[in-house]
Amino acid sequence: MKIIDGKGAVLGRLASYVAKESLKGEEIAVVNCDEIIITGTKANEGVGRNAFKKIKCYREIPKEFESAKKIEIKDEKRKFIKISEVSTN
Repeated sequence: MKIIDGKGAVLGRLASYVAKESLKGEEIAVVNCDEIIITGTKANEGVGRNAFKKIKCYREIPKEFESAKKIEIKDEKRKFIKISEVSTN
């Protein structure tokens, strides 16, 4: 299983990477999902539904993943808003 830290990651790029890995048969867990950033407009949203059947997202880092190596995907050059700022939970 690959564990990906969503903190500071751009949603579209993260989704693309995660979808490609899951289509290769890889199990994916995304942690810190409320720290993922969104760029662009709402009309540009869209991801493959079938790819996300193998993806699990977590608001924080579960204990079982705390000591695991994490992949960081960040883009600090853009204006952004975090998922936690638009989430209803």
